[in-house]
Amino acid sequence: MSKNLIGIMSYLLNENYLKILEYIADKKEFTEKEIKRQLKIKEEEIRKLLYILEENNIVYPISIINNNGKFDFRWGNRIQDKEKLFSLLINKEINRINEEIKNTPKTLYYCNECGSAYNFDEAYENDFICKECGSLLTEKENFRIIELENIIHNLQILLDKYSSKVAKKEKASRAKGKK
Repeated sequence: MSKNLIGIMSYLLNENYLKILEYIADKKEFTEKEIKRQLKIKEEEIRKLLYILEENNIVYPISIINNNGKFDFRWGNRIQDKEKLFSLLINKEINRINEEIKNTPKTLYYCNECGSAYNFDEAYENDFICKECGSLLTEKENFRIIELENIIHNLQILLDKYSSKVAKKEKASRAKGKK
């Protein structure tokens, strides 16, 4: 999984990024300046999201347009369906979070005096004594896992919402094709 997918939900939850995604979702081609004019968003912010989407094979650069020394970039979109685009991004984020949960220790050892935290191996090596202040470490559940599981739950709700929209759209499309 691309390291740049980390935090893709922050892009989905960021109002400007959401506007950009909605704007490009049904377009085959677009330019950065076009997005800037339509949405009144800084080009740097637009370009940052487009590069992340490019690394994840969602958009691709087509050409550079030189307009009297001012450059604009034309982009192509591989997914011209808003629901499919959002479903893809949500699924990638769920997979990334599941991987993070898998690699995160379930239990941590905290120092109540200085706030340092240790995984089991580090705590064991130091006889469950804090390296910083010498206090006894306390075993606690890793709250990061709970946070991540809550995020997955919320993402799953979003995914279910978009999946049902996609299914309805495909069913309607098939019904039109039979007529």
